[in-house]
Amino acid sequence: MGETNYENQYYQQQQQAPVAKTNRLGEKGFFLGLISVIMLPFFHNPFLLLIVWTISIFGLIYSIKGLRYTPRGFAIAGLALSAFPLGYHFIAWLISDLAALFGA
Repeated sequence: MGETNYENQYYQQQQQAPVAKTNRLGEKGFFLGLISVIMLPFFHNPFLLLIVWTISIFGLIYSIKGLRYTPRGFAIAGLALSAFPLGYHFIAWLISDLAALFGA
């Protein structure tokens, strides 16, 4: 006897692979990047600066690893948020060193 329509639907549902609805690595990177941006005004304290750098670097790592999976929205946002404090501190360091070098 042939298979019924109900049996065909049942077997098709069994063979479909589950689709990931979240990207945990991207979410972790976004969350750490958001924390590092929120802590950015406290960079004048060396201890907090070290914490911001550490959080930003871990946020970059998680975001870069999260780019391999879908959806990528949180991973891309986490990459941008994590890179911003590091870039900001690098530019501030560069400006202060150039000012010291030229005696401004």
